[in-house]
Amino acid sequence: MATNGSGAWERYGRALHAAMAEVLIDPRRAVTMVEGLPDDSGLDRALPKNTARRLAAEILGKHGDDRWQTARQWSALLLMPEGSDL
Repeated sequence: MATNGSGAWERYGRALHAAMAEVLIDPRRAVTMVEGLPDDSGLDRALPKNTARRLAAEILGKHGDDRWQTARQWSALLLMPEGSDL
């Protein structure tokens, strides 16, 4: 995912990744972690906290294998170097 120029991804990326992993392990703790991220400067869905909320909600809205498949897809995007193509 591209940075928004503010360095927010660099500052909060590790916490975002941890929260996304936690969604699969302990969903309640994941929600606490996501809500504990610093507030974004706006409503853009690409900002870190907004992205974390969106990803967590999408994963939690699925069950069983669908949840794991979605998590694998999102993790590939989160770990993809900036400027890379799938």
